[in-house]
Amino acid sequence: MGGNTPSITVPFPPGVYDIKLTVCRESLCDYEEKEKYITVKPSAPVADFVGSTRTGTVPFTVTFTYVDRGTANPQYLTLLEWSYKKHSEIGWTSIPPPVPGIIPTTITKAFNVGEDGSYDIKVFAKNLGGEDDEKKWDWEPYIEAYPPVPVVTNVWFSPKTGTTIVDVNFDATVSYNPTYLGWRYKQVTDTNWNWFSQQNIKNPTQRFSWGTWEIQLQACNRNPTCGYYRTAPADYIRVTPPVLETKPFCKIFPWSCDIIPCKKYCLLSGFCLYHCTFPYGGVPFLIFPSSK
Repeated sequence: MGGNTPSITVPFPPGVYDIKLTVCRESLCDYEEKEKYITVKPSAPVADFVGSTRTGTVPFTVTFTYVDRGTANPQYLTLLEWSYKKHSEIGWTSIPPPVPGIIPTTITKAFNVGEDGSYDIKVFAKNLGGEDDEKKWDWEPYIEAYPPVPVVTNVWFSPKTGTTIVDVNFDATVSYNPTYLGWRYKQVTDTNWNWFSQQNIKNPTQRFSWGTWEIQLQACNRNPTCGYYRTAPADYIRVTPPVLETKPFCKIFPWSCDIIPCKKYCLLSGFCLYHCTFPYGGVPFLIFPSSK
């Protein structure tokens, strides 16, 4: 410094500065202060971010990391605010709290996802040089949060035993809001399952003919994994074969009233089949419309 117009050059990092000049001669001093006298602006932010664990079963946590796609240094940000919305909605909700002030170079944010749904995410970044935001949504949501897997806590059915043909009534308790209930049955000796005639209801009724049957219930919601129930051997449905009956032969051929042994087999359609041992030969199988 020298002369009547002293000058000084000082490199200032981005920020707003107050300046104070103090001048002294011998024992006398004076000073002058200028508030917010110098503003050094950084490069404007070009906001972007990445997220980890973007798909899961609630509750889970997504961690976002802010990155700048331009030349701005994140440490000069004055505001960084994260927001979310359901993919089908319009308005954004702030993920509290916003991050004010000077922040570290690596900036992360945790989002606790506690509700089933598809989410879009937005970050808003601001410094003295400008502001910018970035939304992650486009055609697909940025976060997929699934409800817990449905749990089949109880299955009731009655009756569990019978003869020839049995109509069994079912009911079930399933948690986590299932959107689909698939009932199936099979003989314990078979490998292939059959679908109930009634589907996607809690309390179907299914008809069973003679045999030993096991039951399976599939419960699904938005979660990619479904819950299952399958009967234990103690809960198999057991339908015994028809018993040997004797029928007056005249019910078949009016000109003869011999008493002959017949086995009665009832079909699921409601018709019954009599397998008779004819003393005079003839067709051994006859079908008669009948109830069980």
